[in-house]
Amino acid sequence: MKIPEHIHITETTAETRMVFEQIFTSYSTKYLLVVTSSSLKEKMSWLLDFLKKTVKKTKILLLRKEDNQNISKIGEQLKKYPYDFCVGIGGGKVLDTAKYASFISSVRFISFPTLLSHDGIASPVAVVKRGKHWSESKKAKSPYGVIVDLMTIASSPRLSLLSGIGDLTANLFSSLDAEKFKDRNKEEYNQLAVNIAKTSALLVFPHFAHISINNISNNDLKHLAWGLILSGISMSIAF
Repeated sequence: MKIPEHIHITETTAETRMVFEQIFTSYSTKYLLVVTSSSLKEKMSWLLDFLKKTVKKTKILLLRKEDNQNISKIGEQLKKYPYDFCVGIGGGKVLDTAKYASFISSVRFISFPTLLSHDGIASPVAVVKRGKHWSESKKAKSPYGVIVDLMTIASSPRLSLLSGIGDLTANLFSSLDAEKFKDRNKEEYNQLAVNIAKTSALLVFPHFAHISINNISNNDLKHLAWGLILSGISMSIAF
């Protein structure tokens, strides 16, 4: 069982910079690979510029199409230098691609989501695109760190938040099913993982039951972020 060693939910860009700086300083980081999508280059320029200044030997890899070739592309880059960290900046596809490539290359992965759409931001599972019409869930490793910047999340599409809420709703029902049918299920039942999965959903429901999706506070976003992170951790425990 391996869960993230660093979990931070930040409210300002200054706080986000400080968190990255502390992590990199504590490991005397010399080589850093940053993976993001070309569509986020302008929006996330404040962070990309900061990372390049903080770690001198920083390589920015821009993904244009999330498929199996990108995993090979990232893997080849990770073999060129003794990278201390790989930072994934983006939505689910970018994070999963960078997470899996880091896993097979044995490089510490830091997840920096730009959307709160599902628990992949902190889980040990990567959904990898295989071909044009289908994807495959691959077992990887939980991120070494998860950094959620609420200013970045606040500017994300509101529909992505509904997806995150839906992910936690599904977790609640699946955990209830796991409890009900634990004696019949062939898979090993893990009470701790089930309890954490339930807790992740219950963290969110009181905050989103009576509010408009277009009027969400930072506190609401913080609860959603923690819910998805806990959900990802529950998967690590179950594995």
